[in-house]
Amino acid sequence: MAELKLLAQKEGCDSFVRKIQHLFYSKENDWGFSHFMTWQDVLDPEKGHIKDDTIILEVHLVADAPHGVSWDSKKHTGYVGLKNQGATCYMNSLLQTLYFTNELRKAVYKMPTESDDSSKSVALALQRVFHELQFSDKPVGTKKLTKSFGWETLDSFMQHDVQEFLRVLLDKLESKMKG
Repeated sequence: MAELKLLAQKEGCDSFVRKIQHLFYSKENDWGFSHFMTWQDVLDPEKGHIKDDTIILEVHLVADAPHGVSWDSKKHTGYVGLKNQGATCYMNSLLQTLYFTNELRKAVYKMPTESDDSSKSVALALQRVFHELQFSDKPVGTKKLTKSFGWETLDSFMQHDVQEFLRVLLDKLESKMKG
């Protein structure tokens, strides 16, 4: 959002204000008012906008973080997020933390999962989530991971304790690593 204000420099005159709201994007190089105020109105002494051949223009800008369906997080940040299944924000924040723990991520990738049942293997599901976080251009789903814990869809809509989730996840990964 932007607010442009041509200040009145004469007692009893009002400043001229115009507000605009527009979502800018990288391929757009020009956008603005096609008509803010006529030059005749700017120069009109009765309107009080000019004094000593000077005008004062205030510009207030509000820049929101990019958002919306057209914003490409991978392109701008190099990262994508995780889809929320309901009440899984606790799990998503933990998964992102674990993903950015380089040694742990490498250890997860090294776990042998070739012969695992794809619907029941937590290790395989976590490998997939990490792989998609690394290579996908779109937010990553976690439904296969929650199913590998034996959760039904309804369980995803119940808030769980992040510490308990971490304990269960690490226990399953440790068991897998030990063979």
